[in-house]
Amino acid sequence: MDLKDELTIALRKPLVTAKGEVQSLALREPTAGELDKFTRAIARDGGVSATLLLINLITGIDKPFLEKLGARDFNAASEYLGAFMNASPETGETPSQT
Repeated sequence: MDLKDELTIALRKPLVTAKGEVQSLALREPTAGELDKFTRAIARDGGVSATLLLINLITGIDKPFLEKLGARDFNAASEYLGAFMNASPETGETPSQT
C-alpha cells in the first residue's frame, strides 16, 4: 500500500466551527508524539475518541466540532491515519494479510 504523506478529504457535510465553515480535512502523516498521545487515549477513552483526538492534533479543529463529522467522513480519516499504525518503519509497506 502506498501511503500518501498528505490526504485531503472533502466533507460530505461541512463542519461549522468557531472559526467558520470547514469543507475538508487536510490530513498528513502523524508524528511519533501524536501517535503516542493517540495510543494513550485509546487505553483511556476508546478508539473513536482517540481517533477524534488524533484528527484534532493534525488538523487543529477542536474535538467538539469533529464530533459532528459524518460517519463516512470519519471512517475515511480513520482509515488513512490508521494505515500509519500498521506500516513497516523500514519500507512504509503494510504487512500482507494472507
